[in-house]
Amino acid sequence: MILLNAVIPSSNLAEFTRWLGHDEANGLSISWKPTRNLEAFFYRAMKEDWRGVLHYFERFQIDNVLPPNQNSSTRQNAIMLTDRYQRYLGPVLIFCSSRKDAEQIASGVMELFSSDTVSNEQLHIAASKIALVLGDSFPLVRMVSRGVAYHHASLPDPVKSLLEDLARKGQLKVLACTSTLAEGVNLNVRTVIISSPFAGGQRIDGARLRNLAGRAGRALKDTEGHVVVMHGDLQQLLQDPESGHVRSRFFEYVEEIQKTPGFNRDIDVIEAELLARVYKKQLSEQRIAAQTQFLLGSTLFSHQANHKQIASANSRMIEQAQTVFKMKPERDERLRVFAATGLSLDFCRKLDEAAARVAQGSDCRFRIGKSVN
Repeated sequence: MILLNAVIPSSNLAEFTRWLGHDEANGLSISWKPTRNLEAFFYRAMKEDWRGVLHYFERFQIDNVLPPNQNSSTRQNAIMLTDRYQRYLGPVLIFCSSRKDAEQIASGVMELFSSDTVSNEQLHIAASKIALVLGDSFPLVRMVSRGVAYHHASLPDPVKSLLEDLARKGQLKVLACTSTLAEGVNLNVRTVIISSPFAGGQRIDGARLRNLAGRAGRALKDTEGHVVVMHGDLQQLLQDPESGHVRSRFFEYVEEIQKTPGFNRDIDVIEAELLARVYKKQLSEQRIAAQTQFLLGSTLFSHQANHKQIASANSRMIEQAQTVFKMKPERDERLRVFAATGLSLDFCRKLDEAAARVAQGSDCRFRIGKSVN
C-alpha cells in the first residue's frame, strides 16, 4: 500500500508510518513539486511613507507594490493586491475569514474591473443561470458576468457548484472565498492571497495554511504559484517547515476533560463511537478495559502521547463505555437508530423525547444545559 500526502512534514512521517502501517513501515519524503511556490508577506512600510511592500522569503522584495496609504484597511489592501496579481499573473483565489469579507472583497475587486471589456460567453451563460436562482438584481450575477465571484456556505448548492466549475475551468479572474472552497476543491488559479489569520472563528494552524498555499499554481500549466499572506503570524507559520505538524484531535479531548469534566456531553464523538461499537457487538461489557485499550491503540494519539496522557484517556473511555452499557436502549432497533446518529446517548434521548412530543402535537422545546432550543 502506498499513501501520499502533500502537506505532512518530515517530523510527522515516522508517527504516521507506525500508525497506519507498523514499526517496520517505511516513510519517504520527496521535496519535488510540479509547481514550486513563491511565498511572500505583504506589509505597509512605516519608514517608507506606508508604501505597500511584498517580501518574497529569501528571494527578493518589491518595495512599491501599492502606493502610500497609512490608513488603508486589510480589506482595501487585499482588493488592490488582488487587482495587481490578476492583471499581471492571471486567476487569483483570495481566502477570507467570513462571508461578509468575501462578498465585500469581491465587490471591491469588481469596481476596479468595471471599466474592463469582457466578452466571455460562458460567463454570461453562468450569470444567467445564477439569476434564475437568486434573481436578476443579486450582486453575484453582475460580478460573474465580469469574471469575479465570491463563494461561501450561504449560497445555494447549485450556485456553488456552478462557481466551482467556472473556477476549475479557469474562467474566473478572481474568486473570494471562505474555508468552504479553500479546502478540498481543485482550482485553476496561479495566486492565492490569504487575507486573515482566522478561518471559521479559529486561528489558522500550520497544516491548514499549507493546504491553502497548495492551491497556488496550475498543474501542467504553471511552473510557479504565488502565495501571499497579509498577517505576521501567517508569515512565521509559512516560513517554519514544521508548522504543519499534524497533532491528533484526541489531545483536545483529553485537555478539555481535564479542564471541564463531562464537557460536550450532548455531542461527544467518543461516546458516539462506543455506542456504535456496542451495536455492532465490537464492545462487550465483560471486556471493556481490553477493548477500549485496543480502540485507543488504533489512534494517532497513541503514537504521539506520553504514558500519563494515554492512561488518562483510557480511564475516561472506560467510564464512558460503562455509562453506555447502563443507558443503552434495550430494543435493538432503537439502539441501531441511536448508534447511527453520531450523537451521545443523552442527546439521543432528548431528541427521542422531543420527537414523541411532536408526534403528540405538544411543545417540542427541550433544554440543553442553560439554553432552550
